[in-house]
Amino acid sequence: MSKYTIPSVTVDVSDFAITTDDGEIHPREGQHVRFKRKVSGRMVKLMLKVMRMRNLDMDDNESVEQFEESLDQIVPHLAKSIVDWNFTNTWEVDEDGVRLPLPPMPSVEDIWDLDYEEIFYLVNKLFSQLQAPKN
Repeated sequence: MSKYTIPSVTVDVSDFAITTDDGEIHPREGQHVRFKRKVSGRMVKLMLKVMRMRNLDMDDNESVEQFEESLDQIVPHLAKSIVDWNFTNTWEVDEDGVRLPLPPMPSVEDIWDLDYEEIFYLVNKLFSQLQAPKN
């Protein structure tokens, strides 16, 4: 009996950028994420909802509450869809100033600890991979 493995795709995340007063920085340069190629219909629906809310009006309480609910729902699904990554901790460094590695399979807490822009970025990367032609 053959062992079934879930198809996956590795995505370079070096292009993730944060704009600061000093210019653009790429905190994920040389890093990757490997996503499952198969995700549930629920996850696709959540990804679309979150992507539509990206530029919401933060003064609209109802929109903010919907956005919060969507994030609460999508983060656990996002964590489950990542089968490997080589992310380092953006905020913690060792005694030599080297950023500490995160576990190779992220937990829900690891995803929550990312900058919110990174969460959007990962959702967009995963969604774009679902739309990409499969080899």
